[in-house]
Amino acid sequence: MTDVKMTDGKLHPTFGRVESIPHLGHLWESMCSMCSMVISHSERSSSFDRLNVEKAYDQWMQGLKVQEEQDHVLRERRRQWTAEGGWPTAPTGGQVGLTNIKTTCWMNAIVQCLAQIVPFTEQFLQEGANSEVTAADLIAAWAKLKGKAATTVSNSNGKFDKEGPAGVGEPMVAMRLRELLQTLWQERQMKPISPWRFHVSLTANLPWHMRKAFSSPQDAQEFFIFLLNKLHDEFAAAAGSCTGVAGAGHRAVYSGTNTGPPTGSDSRNVFAKANANGNRAFLGAINGIEKKGTQIRGWRSPVQRLFQGNLESTLTCSECGYSSKTREEFMHLAVPVPQIDPPGSITLDKALDDFTAEEHLQDPWNCSKCDGPVDATKSIGFVKLPPVVVLNFKRSAYDSGFRAVGKVQTLVNLPDCGLRGLDLSRFAAANSACSSEPALYDIIGVVNHIGYNVFCGHYTASCLHCVEGKWYAYDDTRVTAMSEEEVWHPKEVYMVILLRRGYDRPLRQAAL
Repeated sequence: MTDVKMTDGKLHPTFGRVESIPHLGHLWESMCSMCSMVISHSERSSSFDRLNVEKAYDQWMQGLKVQEEQDHVLRERRRQWTAEGGWPTAPTGGQVGLTNIKTTCWMNAIVQCLAQIVPFTEQFLQEGANSEVTAADLIAAWAKLKGKAATTVSNSNGKFDKEGPAGVGEPMVAMRLRELLQTLWQERQMKPISPWRFHVSLTANLPWHMRKAFSSPQDAQEFFIFLLNKLHDEFAAAAGSCTGVAGAGHRAVYSGTNTGPPTGSDSRNVFAKANANGNRAFLGAINGIEKKGTQIRGWRSPVQRLFQGNLESTLTCSECGYSSKTREEFMHLAVPVPQIDPPGSITLDKALDDFTAEEHLQDPWNCSKCDGPVDATKSIGFVKLPPVVVLNFKRSAYDSGFRAVGKVQTLVNLPDCGLRGLDLSRFAAANSACSSEPALYDIIGVVNHIGYNVFCGHYTASCLHCVEGKWYAYDDTRVTAMSEEEVWHPKEVYMVILLRRGYDRPLRQAAL
């Protein structure tokens, strides 16, 4: 690139579009990148520097070569993706921004992260792909059974019948999420899209007193848990409608939260209303894959298969050494971040070390062997690791100065391995199955929070494009390519999406 001063007195930036080999006396031609004016000048002309034009031309050609190589790599990645059975993608697939609806950056960041989790998105976009029942199969079967369109809303205004929750067995949120993922991945987009249908489906299924709050700034982690709970509940109810098996595929996955679906007799009453005569219709509704009609009876939702793991908590008596072990399920891990003043730092793996480390209980524990209260220790470890592990850094702390809940400013740095190859087996419970061999995970998504506390501020996401293998920054409508060095923001990182090695390629449902 060089500046050429023309007779009009203006400097014209040019790139070297050379029409002839630049020898003495030969003419050069270049085009102004601002006004497209073609400029001709000879070797004797004082309006340009031949050496600068030669350098600009070389740089331009080198840039073209680099771009061609990058385009070739992307074409090969897409070809390989298709050859492996990946879902069809548009040229803009996975690079589309989402408009902000009433401060919904928390929703947009989570959706963009979920869209890049291969085994999750595959469930919604791969209908009839293999012998395994996918969420897309279930949605299509339910829609055909009920005579409804799987990807349309009730009317042009986007309002659902009676502005109320979905009917029994109706996977409304799942259908809207599938529609949104199809738009993000399979339709060529020249501008950001609005997720308003998905947002309406969420608010329509909330209790009336929560709808107003759902339109205000929310915690991204709380929304993530709510969404997984809702999807799991809808899959279970829809499976019950299609098979006549009340609560087919339903198991509680709502560890540590009281926002899950009804349980006990309430849950049984809900599922008892499911259509009990849908078996034959279901068999005809899933594109001729007959095996799926029977598999659905023992079907487990993708929420369980992808996100649900198990932790083992061990309480050990300091007097007699007796240990009591209990297990609990999790869909995400809330990892504490210590307050270090002045703002210090901690690594991700050190935070996990502290999370699973043995600690002394402050209150006495009633040991069944000693038959009385004793001092005891507690430790936590993995006994089952899911394909997707979601970490949420607990950054909330009471600020006595402001007399309010503030944000812990401690920096959370990457481990020595960086974004790839974190071995979670080192945090497994002793003698458990997942402690016997390495469990390598790669970071594929990060949700960042910018603000004083988690109840205000702004959420963005950084995600590894599952087809291209490149990182992108998602800030509502803005989607920009980024280098690996730009991914991690120690002060702002709030949630981390870890994907187990081997699950980053398509058609993995059968192995879950």
